[in-house]
Amino acid sequence: MNLPDGRRLVVHDVILPELKGGRLVLWWRGDCRDGFQEWERIGTAVNESVEIEQGLCSIAATSVKARQRLRGAIGRVVCRLIGARSETDWSLPNGEFATPAGGRRTDLRLAWAAAESTPLVKNLITARWPEARGIRSLGPDLYLVSGMEPDRSPREATFAEEPSQESELAITERALSAAIRSGDHRRIIMASSDLGLVLLHIGDTQRSMKTLSEALLEADRIGDLALHADVASNLAHTELYLGRPKAALDRLGPIVEYARSIGDVPAEKLALDRMARALLELGDREGGLNCLRDASILAARVGDRRHAADLLWLAAIHLADAGRRDEAVAAAGTAVDRLRQLHHPAAEWYAQHLENYRSGSARIAANPSGQGWSSQGGRVDVSAGGLHPELSASPDRVAAAGPLRMAITAAKSMATFMALGFKTTSPQHYRDRLAICTTCVHHTGTRCRVCGCITAAKARLQHERCPLTKWQ
Repeated sequence: MNLPDGRRLVVHDVILPELKGGRLVLWWRGDCRDGFQEWERIGTAVNESVEIEQGLCSIAATSVKARQRLRGAIGRVVCRLIGARSETDWSLPNGEFATPAGGRRTDLRLAWAAAESTPLVKNLITARWPEARGIRSLGPDLYLVSGMEPDRSPREATFAEEPSQESELAITERALSAAIRSGDHRRIIMASSDLGLVLLHIGDTQRSMKTLSEALLEADRIGDLALHADVASNLAHTELYLGRPKAALDRLGPIVEYARSIGDVPAEKLALDRMARALLELGDREGGLNCLRDASILAARVGDRRHAADLLWLAAIHLADAGRRDEAVAAAGTAVDRLRQLHHPAAEWYAQHLENYRSGSARIAANPSGQGWSSQGGRVDVSAGGLHPELSASPDRVAAAGPLRMAITAAKSMATFMALGFKTTSPQHYRDRLAICTTCVHHTGTRCRVCGCITAAKARLQHERCPLTKWQ
């Protein structure tokens, strides 16, 4: 087998090469865990030619993660989600099958020395591409360079170039339009999932349900387990907001099991958060606290301090519902301390409502600030949990934990009301943040799966931080 320029291909033992439709495809064997063999499918981009510059040959490449279900693995969770292997699974060169999982990376180049007699060293690569964020050896004279900015026309770009006040709705609608033009079904489904979540944030629940339901049907049609779990989690969140906690809970259970089986910590963390909210609405306080405990462990594992604070506040609501006042005050106080450590603008609002709860002087109201979600679709408070269905709670439980519940709505309303007053980062810092996000394995192209934010909206605000501390 040969490289695109006709030279003999030599790769490491962990790689299975093949020619597919005139393209070179390299299957990189990853970890084997939880009954799955992980793969990365690296292929030369369609209609791309070899470039020669500074003694290097290179060609644009793409990569997609995939999972091979091993014989003897427990298939119960998978069957509950989608069922048997889909006809869209990829055939591996060894005769086995793998299911695509996640989006496609397009910021890659395969590189090798232009002169066959000249060995390729990393110094040549870094000199050629100083902006590269990763260099991986695929063979004695073959490297995969990552973090390259893909060539895109301005109208195809997902993000605005400057930290303007473009709404989340505009960002996600533009991303979906670009996905539709690309014809990539998985990209379309993920963009629809992002849009459905934003529609929920701005209060357009009916369109959110329609968008997410259609995306879920399409994910099932192509048999993509990871996409199914992502869309279903957002759909459950919408059901929860519409006052259907039992339907949301039934949908979230299999998602937690599936995410746990494949080691998808962000998906499991977010689903547990939403399960806790559903259980709170159903009156299962201990079940909710157990979910929050597990989610907090995962938040600590990935270093998501903002979500950890949200989980503590939600735990305080559960504890207040259960009449455990001292524990509720302690949990809420720790949440406020965490937010202050992060210099988050909402910290003092939470602190005020905690003080009202502690003194018993708070009056229950839906939106104390008098401001609702922005009609422009902007949502400054971009925590993973998102909206909480305060109005669906029963009156007796609202009376118990009302000030704490109210603080969630109040802080989000404050964020919307104050949005124009928040300091924005510089244009260069904004672009640097986005460049880091777009090369992250947890990024959908528009949304961060760890914190749940629409990246182009979050990255423009000076006080925001990456949950994985990749940027500040």
